Amino acid sequence: MKPIQAGDHAEIIEGALGTKGPNVGKKVRVVCLRGEHSEHGRIWKVEGEGLISEYGAVGSTVDCAQSWLRKIEPPEERSESSVKKEVDMPLTNSLLVGASAGSDILTYANTQCFLRPCASLS
Repeated sequence: MKPIQAGDHAEIIEGALGTKGPNVGKKVRVVCLRGEHSEHGRIWKVEGEGLISEYGAVGSTVDCAQSWLRKIEPPEERSESSVKKEVDMPLTNSLLVGASAGSDILTYANTQCFLRPCASLS
């Protein structure tokens, strides 16, 4: 398997706290090489959800040593046809239960949806 490079998907298998770190097990995407560390070697910037920095800050990016990452296959992308089916489904064939003129609440499949006016594009 090729070494980790920008654009790869990886799982964090270790961190500054070893295998007990808060990011262990999280799936990330490798963004770029940040540089070389005297003790840990190559350091990569990675992005993912709910990552916790060594200072305790929660965010979407952290720096990881290459040895802390295990390369994985990228998640399967949804096919264009399945997305098209969801987007193109006409509202008239949906489970719209009720709405009244001037109301800002729709009941859709027993779930209330609160409507907000769209921002003007001009």
